[in-house]
Amino acid sequence: GGHGGGDARILERIFLPDAPPDPLIVSVGRLESDKDPDLLLDAFALARTEMPDLRLQLIGDGPDRERIAARAGHRDFSRSVIVESALTRTAVAERLREARVFALGSRVETFCVAAAEAMASGVPVVMPRIGPMPELVDGSSGVLVDTRDPAAMAEALLLALRGGFDAGAMASRIAARFSDEAVGRRLADVYSEVAG
Repeated sequence: GGHGGGDARILERIFLPDAPPDPLIVSVGRLESDKDPDLLLDAFALARTEMPDLRLQLIGDGPDRERIAARAGHRDFSRSVIVESALTRTAVAERLREARVFALGSRVETFCVAAAEAMASGVPVVMPRIGPMPELVDGSSGVLVDTRDPAAMAEALLLALRGGFDAGAMASRIAARFSDEAVGRRLADVYSEVAG
């Protein structure tokens, strides 16, 4: 009789899939003023007021590392920010697989390899609209921010976290532009043009 319900609840608890992990933002870059990790931390703090279970992982070394790690360890962030040393490409790829969004606060970029790698992993990018970023990131692969305002950056993070991006399409677009084959073809075209 009466104890059947208890058994069912136990089974349910065992067989139900784990709850999805808290949403994770990953940032890969040197911890220095050019990459402006402070802008990202300020934006993250604001985004967390809307999404309290949000987490941020900053991966990189640099002159500001100790200061950023101390700031990330402050009670305001209640252990939701992790600062990790520069990792191998394989380890970065693993982190990106767990990430919901890739973000950087950069002031300067020539070509953002980390952003391209994120998109190749199907992860949308949130960054300031600087340098080559508009050529790399569009509405189907992330959100570019027009001001260096933490509130605008937080809004972009929340927008990207809500999803709606096609990971497969993002990855194939990056492969079509930057795979060894694609780059090789373009170099071959340039050489044959120069050689006449």
